Amino acid sequence: MLYSALASEPDWEFRIATLQPGGFKDQIKMSLHQVRFKDKPEYEALSYVWGKPKVTESISLNGQPFNITTNLFLALRRLRHEDKPRLLWIDAICIDQSNTQERQQQVSRMKEIYSCASKVTVWMGE
Repeated sequence: MLYSALASEPDWEFRIATLQPGGFKDQIKMSLHQVRFKDKPEYEALSYVWGKPKVTESISLNGQPFNITTNLFLALRRLRHEDKPRLLWIDAICIDQSNTQERQQQVSRMKEIYSCASKVTVWMGE
């Protein structure tokens, strides 16, 4: 299973995605990790234009194929380090978009998630 249930109140959790290092043309590989907000994990947040939802590219997420929008794919290719992993919070990947309840809970906490990120990168596209 790609997504496990997140704890809610009082010690609510969210997911951070590890973007594995690689070259520009290498396959994008990511893994998800659940963390408690109160533990103040270190991560960066990515804010981006979603783009056309039906135009997608495939990445590897926890070893499984996972489709993301082309604009997010291009952002990850550009932001990936060649020599070290990068810890990111990305709404389309870190929130189970098929789970309405989780999506509502996590979206209501986005202000806190963005505020506590060590850095927020805004990607408008190429």
